[in-house]
Amino acid sequence: GLVIGAMYMLMAVGFTLVGSASAERQTAPCQHFGSCGGCVAQHMAPPLYANWKRQLLVDAFQKADINARVAPLRSFADRGRRRLVLSARWLPSGVALGFHERSSDRLLAIETCAIADPMIVAALPLLRQLAARLLPRRGEMRMTVTRVDAGLDVAVVGPLPQGLPSFGLPQVSLDDVTALLRGALAIPILSMAPPRPLSRA
Repeated sequence: GLVIGAMYMLMAVGFTLVGSASAERQTAPCQHFGSCGGCVAQHMAPPLYANWKRQLLVDAFQKADINARVAPLRSFADRGRRRLVLSARWLPSGVALGFHERSSDRLLAIETCAIADPMIVAALPLLRQLAARLLPRRGEMRMTVTRVDAGLDVAVVGPLPQGLPSFGLPQVSLDDVTALLRGALAIPILSMAPPRPLSRA
């Protein structure tokens, strides 16, 4: 009873119980795998991963009634991910830069990334300093980092306002009101005026 109850508790909080490891299962190369929500398949051996990714495309084509041949997946060198979408938030210990945890809004600060381009990984401390300068004390910032031929391209989206805007009266001057009234009074006058021919035979 206690063992079964503990198993259900572990599954409820997101743990995956493995009875015996498959031959197609490998040790994830990233130290953050399991808690980080950025990757979901690092535990798959390369052949299994390639078949899984290809089958996703095959299923999508079949669902859309597209008859196309899908070639085998072509894999590239490790650490070949040229774009990361990171999040930044102030914590009591400082600015955290990383990914959200799996199925959570908690932010997992990362010091490295096993799949990212080495130039992006080397720039993580500088990106964290940049976030500290731009990020207000409340809210979360999104930072898209792309490796390009000239270096790194960084696109920043600041904290977005949440909830409904506060109620308030618009600030308009008397001149603005006068101009609006003139236009408003002209509308019924024009609508009641008899139509005039645009041309004569």
